[in-house]
Amino acid sequence: MNCPKCNHGTVFVLQSNTTKPNHTTRQRVCNDCKHKWFTVELEIESWAVKWEKVNPNFRFGGKPTPYVPVSIVYGDDND
Repeated sequence: MNCPKCNHGTVFVLQSNTTKPNHTTRQRVCNDCKHKWFTVELEIESWAVKWEKVNPNFRFGGKPTPYVPVSIVYGDDND
């Protein structure tokens, strides 16, 4: 993952929160410009992702690409 501000490739996780099932929120920081931001990790169905080969000479590895557009709507559970 690269920094969204300066595109530097070295970022670190400052803290993680997994209070909701199948949902992880992380605060990250860029090692270069010190920009801080949050990311969310969600579990999705395997049919929704395909793997594109990055290098045809390698049997494994690749880049995950969603089959369908993915949008995230996050609200309070009490709504």
